[in-house]
Amino acid sequence: MSEAQIPTAFPVGHFIRDELAARGWSVTDFVIRMFPIQSFEARAQSLLSVNLLLNVTDPRLRMGKMAGPMAKALGVSTEFLLNLEAAYVSATHPAEAARLPSATDTGEPA
Repeated sequence: MSEAQIPTAFPVGHFIRDELAARGWSVTDFVIRMFPIQSFEARAQSLLSVNLLLNVTDPRLRMGKMAGPMAKALGVSTEFLLNLEAAYVSATHPAEAARLPSATDTGEPA
């Protein structure tokens, strides 16, 4: 019998999807927690951005400034999410790794 391989790195969107499922949150619930005071148009744009992150594994699609609000809504640090993203991009697309944002790029204190 062969043992299943556990991936060492995975897209941060997979982590967020699992967290939303575990909490029973929809993507809309998540965006409302990320940006409680937001116009309809801004919330629609945020929904689109979050849905892209959850469903696209292209290393050129990054969390950027969304990392801070996502981390706050999930109760984790921005650095944690950026490290998940960096681990995935470094493991699967090393040429893209040099373009990763750092915690200082998110607007959060370092």
